[in-house]
Amino acid sequence: MCSVYHWVWFNVQAKKQYEKASEEAEAAGIIRDKADQDPNSTRAKMEKLTQILRGKESAQESAKNAYILQLQETNQKRRLHFESEMPQVFNELQTMNAARMDKFKALLVTYAECNRKVFPIINTCLDNITQSANKVNSTQDNQQLVEDIKTGFPIPGDLAIEEYQGKENGKAGKKKPSSSSVGGGGGGGASGGGGKAKAEPKEDFSHLPPAQRIKKLEAKVKEVEAAIAKANADKTAMEKMQTIYSANPALGDVKQVELSLQSTHTKLEALGVELEKFQSLLAEAKNPKPVAESPKSSVSSLSAPAPPKSPPKAANKKNISTTPSQEDEWGSDDDEDDEPEEKCVAVGDAVRSGMMLYAFTGQTEDELSVDANDQVRIKHDLSDGWLRVQKGSKEGLVPKAYVQIHDE
Repeated sequence: MCSVYHWVWFNVQAKKQYEKASEEAEAAGIIRDKADQDPNSTRAKMEKLTQILRGKESAQESAKNAYILQLQETNQKRRLHFESEMPQVFNELQTMNAARMDKFKALLVTYAECNRKVFPIINTCLDNITQSANKVNSTQDNQQLVEDIKTGFPIPGDLAIEEYQGKENGKAGKKKPSSSSVGGGGGGGASGGGGKAKAEPKEDFSHLPPAQRIKKLEAKVKEVEAAIAKANADKTAMEKMQTIYSANPALGDVKQVELSLQSTHTKLEALGVELEKFQSLLAEAKNPKPVAESPKSSVSSLSAPAPPKSPPKAANKKNISTTPSQEDEWGSDDDEDDEPEEKCVAVGDAVRSGMMLYAFTGQTEDELSVDANDQVRIKHDLSDGWLRVQKGSKEGLVPKAYVQIHDE
């Protein structure tokens, strides 16, 4: 179907053809008139020019008639377009726009109704947030934080004076620490790059500070007690089922219930053993056994003091010896330009013994893990509060504050 713009184009083309035919007929008439005025024109030429003129005039008339018909049809299409089709389109657009406005109106009404329903809920939430915020107690929260993270370690005591032990016994302190010693900076040890390695978690929570260990043990005891209560409830239910199935075998398999009861008994026995173990650990953690006092040493606290931050760098057998050599004497020429070194003092010509007051877990390859009341042989007294001791075939570093040295 052609639009009005196509009919206008058709009309323009018909008009151009009519104009062209008219120009050709006019030119043919001019040529014939000139030939008619020429005395040299023959009769045959005049007849030929007359025929050409009549043909051009006929073509002009045909083009004119076609132009008139096309013009009439174009005007008819234009009137239909502007008087009928366009108003109809505008009416439909107005109807669509009115429907759109009605839907937008309904949307606004729905939006307002939804907000009226939601605002009370939002206000309730905001009121609850305000009430919760008003309940915040900074003092109580700080106290709870302290309770959650406190270690239970006592405040360290004052440092004791270290007496001069003579040139022969004290020369070991002049030894320069090697890169393989504890805490060395060469990167070869576990602590060389940035402090001690984190202790591995243990089942009895002995890797934790005292206060934290007690909390973990209490939680574990409650967990086991809850498991025992659940197992007892299951046992009671299965015993009732056993009685019912025994009286009426058609209701269920008694043997299956007996197997389940046996499994529950085994589980209860295991849980009882576990509960007894953790209760014992909890009692020990809350009330540690006091260590017997020696004439020159007494235990002022039942909790282990915090170990020193890091052991001295000269702590291995390679650079500490109980037999002095001439080249290690103080004031030697080789040591004049050395930097200040860690003090490392031998305990004496004879190796002394001691007892561990507290358990200690080694965190690097040069530290020795020991338990409370273990007997150790003291090899060297190092600076910064560390001792090199021997326990059986093993040797390593322990905090000096953890050891009770026996008098010889």
